[in-house]
Amino acid sequence: MNIINKKKAEKDPSVANDSHALSLRDAINQMVSESIWDPLNSLELWQHQPLYPKVDISETDKDIKVIADVPGLKPEEIDIDVDEENLTISGKHANETEDQSNKFYRYERQYGEFQRSFVLPNRIKPNEVTADMKDGVLTLVLPKESPTSKQKIKINKAS
Repeated sequence: MNIINKKKAEKDPSVANDSHALSLRDAINQMVSESIWDPLNSLELWQHQPLYPKVDISETDKDIKVIADVPGLKPEEIDIDVDEENLTISGKHANETEDQSNKFYRYERQYGEFQRSFVLPNRIKPNEVTADMKDGVLTLVLPKESPTSKQKIKINKAS
């Protein structure tokens, strides 16, 4: 990723015409837009790899719901790790290409290990998380922990 120095771009037009260059504002906007709650999670942007699996995260009063696209994977090929504040989805796509004598004209499908981690917006009950998978779509329901009641503390006057 290139960050354009606007003053340098004004002096040298070839810098401004670089189609792969992003302004600092564009780079930050892209990182934030690809990250729901954890801006640091977008560091994958710097590795020039697409985020996988793609997820939708939503929230109700009672739970957090995560829907992830994991086509071609079996439930036993996916690992889900949770604690009260974090969720990690990881696994491995095995390369199905057995016949190396084929001449490939395009090789776009990705293989290998993947991992996505998220800081959750609320504490959850890890022992009550459910995971279901149907037609390559993984659905996680993470029940929220009851909010702790706030308590007012009286300050005593020191004698």
